[in-house]
Amino acid sequence: MNVALWVGQALLALVLVYSGALKVSQSGERLVEMGQTGAAVFPLPLIRFVASCELLGAVLRPLTVLSTALQRYDLHLERRTVNAQPGVLIRDPLGGLLDVPSVDVIGGKVHTIHSILQSPHAPSPGTSGRTRPSAPPQSAPEVTRAAPWGSQRAR
Repeated sequence: MNVALWVGQALLALVLVYSGALKVSQSGERLVEMGQTGAAVFPLPLIRFVASCELLGAVLRPLTVLSTALQRYDLHLERRTVNAQPGVLIRDPLGGLLDVPSVDVIGGKVHTIHSILQSPHAPSPGTSGRTRPSAPPQSAPEVTRAAPWGSQRAR
C-alpha cells in the first residue's frame, strides 16, 4: 500500500508539472485550443498564477519529504567540491560520514550522479581506487542529547 501511495504521488507530481508548464508557456488562445476551457473564462494572469502554484507544489513536495527525513534522522549536509565537481557530505548526528553524492557537470548540464559510499570495513579511499572529497572532513562535533521525558539522568 505504501508503494502505491508513493507511485500515486509521483504521477500526480508529473501531471502538475506538465499542466503547469503548459499554462505558463502557452498563450490563452492556444490553451483553449488544447482543451483548457478555463483559459477562455479567466484572465491569463490568473491562469499563470495557478500554473506557478502547480509547479511550486510539484517541486516543494519532494523537498519537504527530504527535509522531514533529514530532521527525523538528525542528518547534516555539507556542500563540498568532490573531484572538482559539486557534491555533498552527508553526516550522521555524531559527525560520521554516511555518504558523498557527487554530480558530474559537463557543458553546464548534469551528466551523471555518483554516490561514493564509505564502509567502516573498506580499505582507505586512497588505496581502494575510490574517490574522496577534495577537502578533508572536519572533526566530528560533540553531540549531547537530552534525556527522554520522565527518565532520570545519571549524574
